[in-house]
Amino acid sequence: GGGGGGGAMMCQPTSEELWFPSGYTDGMGDKRGYCNWVVPGKVMLGRYPGGTPVGTKTGSPSPEDTAAHMQTLMAAGVNTFLCLQAEVPAQDDDAAWPADLIVPLADPAMREKYPGGFVRYKGAAEKASSEASGGADKHPLEFKYFPIPDFSTPREGDLRSLLGGLAEKIEHEGMVLYVHCWGGRGRAGTIGA
Repeated sequence: GGGGGGGAMMCQPTSEELWFPSGYTDGMGDKRGYCNWVVPGKVMLGRYPGGTPVGTKTGSPSPEDTAAHMQTLMAAGVNTFLCLQAEVPAQDDDAAWPADLIVPLADPAMREKYPGGFVRYKGAAEKASSEASGGADKHPLEFKYFPIPDFSTPREGDLRSLLGGLAEKIEHEGMVLYVHCWGGRGRAGTIGA
């Protein structure tokens, strides 16, 4: 990265190094990004990487958008997803997901405002990973789950434990991490900070 000095100071990555070229066009015709790097090549923060409940004007990423996003993530080396959402089950908990793989918001008023639901993305991620590796499953994807209720924060001890374990895997085991909540700003931003 550029912009940093020497000695004990960390180099600050440039905006070009943090930008990630993955997005979709919403129902209003506006381009929306999914995510950006926080630590280039190692840690990315973003929105839920599949279909989501949304306002009726903007629409949700399509299955094709999700597939294309997953392909860009696999090409970037992402091998682990960390879901911070208490409103959805863990991606690897097959029994918790309904047969249609869509979980609506629990609150009826929120469901009215934001119809639809969270579409499970595990299958799209695994398909993209398999395609990227030519069918060889040398490094299967990991799906981690650290549920935080929306508009809240985790307990300090739990957060320290999570971050310590992730840092170890990133530095010593080659983990490339995609951290997400619903919109990629609140809970994901808290973890990224």
